[in-house]
Amino acid sequence: MSKLNKEFEYKGYKFNTSVELNTRAERKINGKVWYTIITNCMDGNNYYQKEEVETFQIEEVVEKHKQNAIDYIDKLTYKKKSFEEMLLSSLGFQ
Repeated sequence: MSKLNKEFEYKGYKFNTSVELNTRAERKINGKVWYTIITNCMDGNNYYQKEEVETFQIEEVVEKHKQNAIDYIDKLTYKKKSFEEMLLSSLGFQ
């Protein structure tokens, strides 16, 4: 079994997404093949997501894992902004 990795960073947190190829397969002609996708935070955070998917779902699930990690960090680092801060932020200020 082969394993491929991809790292991404969001707001200073590093994540790794790995795809393990052919983790399970049906033993018949044209049988289904499954892959295991794991996304975890490499900065000591307890974020971990694992899913087993078929070939046609790989791209969709990898993107979903990335978005879930981003949402998790957004919730973790959420700071309530005042009206003025939201207004200036929408105008491009940081």
